[in-house]
Amino acid sequence: MFPVILRKKETLPLLGLGLLCMLFGSLYLWGPWSLKEVTIYHGAEQMHLRTRGRTVADALEAAGLALDETYDIFPSPAELLVKETFIEILSPSEVVVAADGEELSTLTSGEPVREILQKVGVELGPLDRVEPSLDVYIAEPSLVVVTRVRQEDIIEEEPIPFATRERKDPELEKGKRKVVQEGREGIRANTVRLTYEDGRPAGRETVATRVVRPPRDKIIAVGTKIVIRTLASPQGPIRYREAIEMEATAYYPGPESTGKWADGFTATGVPAGYGVVAVDPSVIPLGTKLYIPGYGIAEAADVGGAIKGRRIDLCFDTYREAIHFGRRRLTVYVLE
Repeated sequence: MFPVILRKKETLPLLGLGLLCMLFGSLYLWGPWSLKEVTIYHGAEQMHLRTRGRTVADALEAAGLALDETYDIFPSPAELLVKETFIEILSPSEVVVAADGEELSTLTSGEPVREILQKVGVELGPLDRVEPSLDVYIAEPSLVVVTRVRQEDIIEEEPIPFATRERKDPELEKGKRKVVQEGREGIRANTVRLTYEDGRPAGRETVATRVVRPPRDKIIAVGTKIVIRTLASPQGPIRYREAIEMEATAYYPGPESTGKWADGFTATGVPAGYGVVAVDPSVIPLGTKLYIPGYGIAEAADVGGAIKGRRIDLCFDTYREAIHFGRRRLTVYVLE
C-alpha cells in the first residue's frame, strides 16, 4: 500500500472547519442564547432561574434543591431542558395503612393505593376489601384501611314438619278416630356461608339446601260406619246411631233470655218451646232428632250466635226452668 500524503493546500480547509465548529460550540455554551428559562413549582413556592444546564436535574441542582426519591418530579430529572421549561415538584405525604391490627406508615406524592400496599408489604386475599379502592391515587395525608374478609361454608340441619291427614274409614264406627300412621319429621340440610371481617362475624347466607329425609304424614282414620245401638231411658229403649259429648246450656224464648227481639220462633220457623234445641249445623244438621239425658227427646231446629262447635242450647217453657238447668257437660244421642 502507498501512504496518502496531504499537501498544505488540502489541510488548510480542514483546519478552518474545525476552528469554526469550536467557535460556534463556545458561543452556544457560553453565549446568551444558551441560557434556559426554568420555572420551578414546589408546593406553594415558585422559583425562576436561568441556567445553562442540560437536564432537569441540573436545573434543580442550580436551584439548590436536594430531593430524594420520595418526591415526584415532572418532567423527570433525566429530561433535557428546553428554552422555557416548567418543573413541578410534588412533596411526599404520609399514608398510614391499617391492616391486620397494625398501622404501617409510608410516604407518597401521588401513587395508586395498589402500589402503596406493595411498598409497605401488605398482600391482599381474594375477598379482602380496601378503602379507598386500589386504583385511587393518593397525594395527600391519608388512611388506607384493609379489611380481611374470610368465608366459611357449614352444614346446618333443620326439621321439616310433617302434615296430618284424615282418611275416611267405612269399617270404623262413625265418631271414632284411629291413627293408622304416625307422623315423622323430615330433615333438611342447609349449606350456610359465614362471612368474617377481620375475624368478626359479619354475615350469613344460605347458599344451598337439600332434603336428607322427607317427612312422613300422620294419617288418621275417621270412622263413617253407622252402628245402631240401644240405650235404656225413662222414655223406654232409645235407638241411636251416634253419641256426642257436648256442653249444654238452657234458654227461655221470652225476652229474659233472648232480648227485646224475641218473637217466639226458631231459625227454621218452628215455634220455640220445650223439645227444641239450638245447635251448630256443621256438627248436628238441622232437623236431626236427639235424645238428651235429663231433658228428653228433642229436635235440632234452631241456631245461635254463641252456639258453635260442640255446644247445644236447650229451650225451656219457663225462665225459672232454664235458670235451674244452667250449664252442663252431657252426652247427646243422635237417633236413627
